[in-house]
Amino acid sequence: MSKTRTRRMVGQLPSNVLAAYDKVIHHQLSKNYIEPVYVDDVNKGHYLPHRAVKCPESASSPIRIVYDCSAKLGNDFLSLNSCLDTGPLLLNDLTAILMRFRANPVALFSDIEKAFLQIRLAEDDKQYTKFLWLFDPTDINSPFVTYQFTSVLFGAMCSPFILNAAIKTLMNNHNNNDSASVRDLQHNIYVDDVVTVVI
Repeated sequence: MSKTRTRRMVGQLPSNVLAAYDKVIHHQLSKNYIEPVYVDDVNKGHYLPHRAVKCPESASSPIRIVYDCSAKLGNDFLSLNSCLDTGPLLLNDLTAILMRFRANPVALFSDIEKAFLQIRLAEDDKQYTKFLWLFDPTDINSPFVTYQFTSVLFGAMCSPFILNAAIKTLMNNHNNNDSASVRDLQHNIYVDDVVTVVI
């Protein structure tokens, strides 16, 4: 996303959305999901465009920021997603999960909070997740800050594989005691959702 487009996008946002947008950026920064790039080599890496998506069902998060990994600068350029491999499909069979879910009178449902963001990127890969944000979004002429993700971001086509591989590796490494909980998770997790039953 160019600096001109970013300024234009910021200038078009209502003040309440702009404040929420900036709050999300600073929350990601405080959680170390992103970090500032102090010395940015513009000839290396990749810059991601981003935009706000309203989340009316969430009282605590009125917007979500979407980073567009499929965006291209033009026809002669590649998007980040066009450079990534999706990896093999590691998802459990959703039909089987739902059949087990419906077969018992008491069911449990949960998800892994911010699952993708819990997985750290390799140092060399961070430069491909750069994005721009204004130092002071209330001043459209304030300088830009370059950030980059330190974690796997939702929207990259390899992210589901990375998440599922990490979860499976974690469960396999902690199944030495033949834990019933681990066995249950191995069969009843779908992406970051756990759908299981009480027997």
